[in-house]
Amino acid sequence: MLVPGISFPVAVTAAESELVTVGGRAFRDNETPSGGIAGVWRSVDGLTWEPATASANLAVGDVIPIEGTSGGMVDVAYGPAGFVAVGITLESFELTAMMGGAWYSKDGRDWIRSHLPMESQARPTSVTWNGSHYVAVGVVEAKDAPRATVWLSPDGRSWRVADGTVFDVGNYIETMHSHVWGGPTDVTSATDGVVYAIGQMCRGTAGDPTLSDQVRGDTNVTCLQQLWRSADGEAWTTIQFEEAVTASWSASVAASGGRVVAVGGPRPEGSGELPDAPAHVLIGTEAGWRVIELAGVPRLERVVAFGQGFVAAAIADARISLWESPDGVNWSVLSGVPQPAGVTHLNNVDLAVFGDSVVLVGTAWFSSEIVVGGFAIVWSRR
Repeated sequence: MLVPGISFPVAVTAAESELVTVGGRAFRDNETPSGGIAGVWRSVDGLTWEPATASANLAVGDVIPIEGTSGGMVDVAYGPAGFVAVGITLESFELTAMMGGAWYSKDGRDWIRSHLPMESQARPTSVTWNGSHYVAVGVVEAKDAPRATVWLSPDGRSWRVADGTVFDVGNYIETMHSHVWGGPTDVTSATDGVVYAIGQMCRGTAGDPTLSDQVRGDTNVTCLQQLWRSADGEAWTTIQFEEAVTASWSASVAASGGRVVAVGGPRPEGSGELPDAPAHVLIGTEAGWRVIELAGVPRLERVVAFGQGFVAAAIADARISLWESPDGVNWSVLSGVPQPAGVTHLNNVDLAVFGDSVVLVGTAWFSSEIVVGGFAIVWSRR
């Protein structure tokens, strides 16, 4: 376990000789909500982790939402300037108090807060390094409609916004359970610097206007998979796929060997186990794009480039499995994956390639008592 108590690691990245994982709220005393800070840990082997220096620069607000967005870092990337993380701070329950945040660190220990343009009501979701810039993606909850957004930085300190009509993601959709909107969920870069972001476009037909907001439901919500592509992070094009997905779609994308592979699928409400459903994979090559269903392969949570191919993580029955593929089409399960002990269910799993090893982090609910904590495990070919 990285830190006992309230810790929610959700993303991990690797440099040449160290790893950094980031996540949600971690309280300084692990008991009271005063002094909430983002969770950041550093490791040189993936097994032993040390927390980053706690400072005001990691503050994410003192509010604990009953449901919905929480404060904290959501993704981290490594580049020549060091480690860059993006996330959200939340100072009150008011939507307008939600701010998009960015942080940078040379060594993964000491972090400095930077500021995103259009940070008010911004929800950054992912960040990558494309060879010239840190590229962060997310959504800004504007007054009339949500809008996908790309932030660019050469050094993790100063940021600017890339914009255009390709970032229209439809209007807000009211359902009986929550607000629904589109936008990118993950971003990656290929070795040639081309950037790919995966997400969704959501549209719907309004429900009965005579009902109150509390009971009015959308009668026809449709969310389509959408991919954003950019040669440099500045100018973007989109590809939309006609395969409809649920409003709670989540996805991960990676590029390797001239191929782009995205994995994902619908999530159930709440934080329980993911549904027993086959994996769906989106594959892109010079010949075009296609979506395939993988018989015998569980829903893949996250995917990263691994050598000239890919490796992806799945969760089923409170256990993690790793799957390897040379092309995104043919997948085989890897043996000998360590498992967190005493776990009732797992969530927020992410992975990074570190030399010839794969390091996984995530959040676990432990069966011995009602304890939530972060875990990290290492799988190696050795």
